[in-house]
Amino acid sequence: MSPVTRRSVLSRGMLTLASCAVLVPSSGCSLSKYRLWGKHQEPQAIPIPKTASIEDITDRINESRSRLTCWRSTEVKIKADGEGILEPTLTAKICVQSPRNLRLTASSPLGPEVDFGSNPERFWLWIKRQEPKVVLTGSHDGQGRQELMPIPFSPSWLMEALGVIPIQTHGLKMEQDETNPNLVRLISAMSDGGQATRRIMVVDRQRSQITQHSLYDDNDKLVASAEMSDFRNDNGFVLPHSIELNWPETKTILKLKIVGKIEVNPSVPETTWKLPNYPDYRLVDLDHEPAVRR
Repeated sequence: MSPVTRRSVLSRGMLTLASCAVLVPSSGCSLSKYRLWGKHQEPQAIPIPKTASIEDITDRINESRSRLTCWRSTEVKIKADGEGILEPTLTAKICVQSPRNLRLTASSPLGPEVDFGSNPERFWLWIKRQEPKVVLTGSHDGQGRQELMPIPFSPSWLMEALGVIPIQTHGLKMEQDETNPNLVRLISAMSDGGQATRRIMVVDRQRSQITQHSLYDDNDKLVASAEMSDFRNDNGFVLPHSIELNWPETKTILKLKIVGKIEVNPSVPETTWKLPNYPDYRLVDLDHEPAVRR
């Protein structure tokens, strides 16, 4: 019986997440109702001056982030692009809370399909159609100590990309985009779970928003990226309603479209951030059991 590494399990998991969405009927009228990929007029923003310093830019961005500690939407559609994927769509719910609380659940007409989450101590991933039947979990602090390669994205980076963690100015350097004068890149090194990485944030001066987050490993290989668009005003906060997450290693792109309103700073039950228990699925702690066997 051959071992299945942590990376291969998660790689198949990402593809399964995308593939299971094929079960959703393509004729669903809800997509046209919500104009899933339609464009909306974005709120007018005060542009960031071209003479702005790094501190000026981060102060502008962090002004709203300092007031936004949590956001939630129960009306999310997920489209997935990957090898062998045919017009996939899942219905999802997402909740994000500073500093490390995250819950993304997705369903098809047949019921729950995916549960990805994080709390201050741990992260987890459950996929209904995953083989072997496991719930993968690991500690944030243990990522760098685990024997096999880490999951292909950083929980801390993802929380920053989702907008509930203020941007830190320490170690940042700024580069002007060579092709678009309205774009500027903020670049810094970071360490997440003992892993040395480099992050790049693309700021659109006209929108006064970060429109792209990228994470690279110490070999300058792209680990993950997040692109934000369709910014709308939700109770005084300008938030993206389209988020495209890309994991090149798994050749998977997930497009999250928030088709309803975003709740800002809602009251969220603590049970939301609890590691789930799925009957007939074995819990695999990647800190202590880095390999799974079929």
